[in-house]
Amino acid sequence: MKYRTLTAALAASVIAVLFPGIPQAAIHTIGMSDYMFLPTNTTVHPGDTVRWILNSGVHTTTSDATSPKSWNSGTMSTMDQHFDVVLSAADGPGPFPYHCTFHQGLGMVDTIHVATPACCHGTTGDVDQSGSIDISDLQMLIDYLFFSGSPGTCFAASDVDRSGSIDISDLQA
Repeated sequence: MKYRTLTAALAASVIAVLFPGIPQAAIHTIGMSDYMFLPTNTTVHPGDTVRWILNSGVHTTTSDATSPKSWNSGTMSTMDQHFDVVLSAADGPGPFPYHCTFHQGLGMVDTIHVATPACCHGTTGDVDQSGSIDISDLQMLIDYLFFSGSPGTCFAASDVDRSGSIDISDLQA
């Protein structure tokens, strides 16, 4: 089993070097200064990271009680200090409202949105949305990962292992 895991990790590393065009999760930066978050209403994809950076003042980024995912940066008071949250497919579609605990009453509130797929039969692995999981789904993943093909029309179906990104582990799953 260790050999298999090591081989998979080595293969993934080699693929990342040989095929640098494979999409990676993005980092979305939100600045905190005065009594605001900028930009506001950020839209992310599952697997992306939201990074808050302190530009001035003393702030927090704290999820609202109604948010499907909970986080709390604690007090941030050092310039360029940052706090990261990864929003995965497992966290649900959102929205993810949040606030600064010190300045919420002054309007320092915002919401993160997750881009939703415009499709899906609801079957993980049915990459081509044909209604069944077969060899053509595997071929689409291979084409996408190694030859700049289409990832399919439904992110959730192509993210076979539900990690929040479409990568080599989806082929294994």
